[in-house]
Amino acid sequence: MSTQSWHKVCVERKDSPMDTTTLRGTCQICLRNIGTKTGRVAYHGYKRPHRGWQTGSCFGAMYRPLEVACDALNPAIDGLASHIIRTTKHLEELEANPPATLSRRDAYGRVSGTYERPEGFDTSRKPASYRVGYESEYWHIITSILGEVRACAADVAVLEERLANWRAKAA
Repeated sequence: MSTQSWHKVCVERKDSPMDTTTLRGTCQICLRNIGTKTGRVAYHGYKRPHRGWQTGSCFGAMYRPLEVACDALNPAIDGLASHIIRTTKHLEELEANPPATLSRRDAYGRVSGTYERPEGFDTSRKPASYRVGYESEYWHIITSILGEVRACAADVAVLEERLANWRAKAA
């Protein structure tokens, strides 16, 4: 991935092509049809997994709808690109210096097992199979990080294409 900037100037429309009868518009990030009573896409994409808790909203919340602007796309692309760089550095550090101890956590975040790095542990060779322990936990972490980087890179590609093809809708 290139480290150059992906910025594009977006043309604003003063006359809104949005559906003014229902006050709805398209989120620039997730493309959902969301309420826009204030002229900006309402908070959405969050979950309420436990009593009193709420996850974060979609990045496109509180930006103008895609019908009139693309101003959420550049910051989203830049944020994902920065995340990929940080995550890749973290992965390289894990591969160069595997931690002495790894802990497995359950669904509630409680430590369910702690494993010491075995003598002569080789990060360059993923075993065909492994038992519960350090190797299993280490490769689970590495695989998860690689999957996250791939998913973020795919999201960047989608958002870059959306940005390159963006045109304000006719009123």
